[in-house]
Amino acid sequence: MVWDLHPPELVASPGIDYSASPPVEPQPTAYVIPFPHPLITINSHPSTSKEFLVSDSRGSIFLTDWRSDPEETDEQQWRHHSLVELVEPRALNASVGHAVQWNGGVGWRQDSAEIVGAIYGSTFSIWDMSKLQGGKPSVTGICFAEGGRQFRWCRGVPGCFGITSQSPSMGAVVHIHNMRYIYAQPSVVDVAPKPNIIRDFDFISSQGTSIIAAAVGRQLVLLSVDLDS
Repeated sequence: MVWDLHPPELVASPGIDYSASPPVEPQPTAYVIPFPHPLITINSHPSTSKEFLVSDSRGSIFLTDWRSDPEETDEQQWRHHSLVELVEPRALNASVGHAVQWNGGVGWRQDSAEIVGAIYGSTFSIWDMSKLQGGKPSVTGICFAEGGRQFRWCRGVPGCFGITSQSPSMGAVVHIHNMRYIYAQPSVVDVAPKPNIIRDFDFISSQGTSIIAAAVGRQLVLLSVDLDS
């Protein structure tokens, strides 16, 4: 669902006297876009105000135009909104014929609208939308054996991204990867000991310093990290 908090004002009809009852101010409007499978992540990009990424629980990622106007009677409205569909083959194959519900998420690289990253299960994937290969990722790698939870690109350090685990046995930890050394061992940032888990996190760029903001239990933890650009 997308809410337009400031919809366009209504155009007054000619010949109507609104002095007795002026036209009602436009109210926030919600647009509903249905998808065939449960959704797990939505992510926007600063270069566009009408498109965002949506990932579902079966391994598909959709570049979605929320301003398109499909026919209300169409049973597959989501196809009218989807401009590009990316697929994570491992997740998609595992879900065919099975009630698989994947955790994970998708991230749109802030300094390049062509680069998309995602985590599904124990695999992370990177897509370059300028070189689509049938929607398949250009790079894949292994992360947490127990499965990843969130994927975030680092602000201020292009090419670095962080992944969190979905298992309490790992503790509240962030693995940071660098695209320049994509198959090297990640840098490990310990936020809190097990059985804590990071529910959500993001990178903050402050005067050249990268900071991880992580939600752990009822606490918001801020950690300064040294990233190799």
